[in-house]
Amino acid sequence: MNWSLFVVLMNARRVYRWLSSLPHVLALKKIFEDPSVQPWGSELHPLYIVHKALMALWPAIDHYRFFVLIKWMKGPNGNYDQSPIRNFAYRFFALSQIVASIAYFRLAFNQKKGEDDVGMCLNGMVLSFSALA
Repeated sequence: MNWSLFVVLMNARRVYRWLSSLPHVLALKKIFEDPSVQPWGSELHPLYIVHKALMALWPAIDHYRFFVLIKWMKGPNGNYDQSPIRNFAYRFFALSQIVASIAYFRLAFNQKKGEDDVGMCLNGMVLSFSALA
């Protein structure tokens, strides 16, 4: 294997991970600046905030895991084992996807007849569940 190619791909993946939480942080910032912004409606607004917060928290914990992996920091057990951190971070990701699935399910079945958002909500629910697989 060409190690330089490996390093380039690893760095590209890491940069993508570092920047992947940015849209969630910006969405939270927009909500706190303008409380009238409620993408999932007023009833499901708390679920939206929880989902976005968990999706922003997951990469932050994953960055800590990366620092343990490259031995810049020690893990919670005082060694360089990053697996407990990974498992802890994935719990936040899974919880955020479960919250999104519940919200999309409720949105889909609270729609009035004739509205076209049901398909979008069901697609969102399927994508949230498939992210857990």
